[in-house]
Amino acid sequence: MGGEPFVWLTGGALTLALLLVVGLIGLIIANGMGFFWPKDVVRLTLVDNTVMTGQIVEREPVPGKPHQYRIKLKVANRDLYGADFQWGGRVPGRQAGVPARRRRDRATEWGLLIGTIKEVRDGGNALAVGPAAGWAEIQKRMDQMERVRRQIRVIEKSEIGAINAKQEALRSSSRPSRCAESPLAVRSRPS
Repeated sequence: MGGEPFVWLTGGALTLALLLVVGLIGLIIANGMGFFWPKDVVRLTLVDNTVMTGQIVEREPVPGKPHQYRIKLKVANRDLYGADFQWGGRVPGRQAGVPARRRRDRATEWGLLIGTIKEVRDGGNALAVGPAAGWAEIQKRMDQMERVRRQIRVIEKSEIGAINAKQEALRSSSRPSRCAESPLAVRSRPS
């Protein structure tokens, strides 16, 4: 009888700990599943009549203005805007439109690419104008682009890596020992 309440207390604490762990795993799964199913791309007209295309990430009310919200859009295109996200005030009563020919593609160096294809250029020459013709031209060139990307990676890893290794070896061999340069180095005195 003396230790029975502590057994129940320990069992209850263990049950609570297990529930917390299961809840935490459930929360991680619920928040992480959105990564595998990205949100739809929408086109919004903002209060200042600018049009932005992206994925709605967050929405918060504008303080002191009922029925007005600020929208946080993932516009991606970091090379154009300098940031992945943009805030803007949405016009109340206007619905978010879904662009007819929108694209959400992976861009290698600058993250996602969200937008509508206007034209495809090679140097100064326009190869295709418009979303449909532009997408067809990109599809034709996709294999060539992947081949060039692989060649670039090989050059970066092997040739440039070898040059960097040689430079490091030259730099470390031309530098005298740090111990001899140190003002704290012990030097023998002549007797």
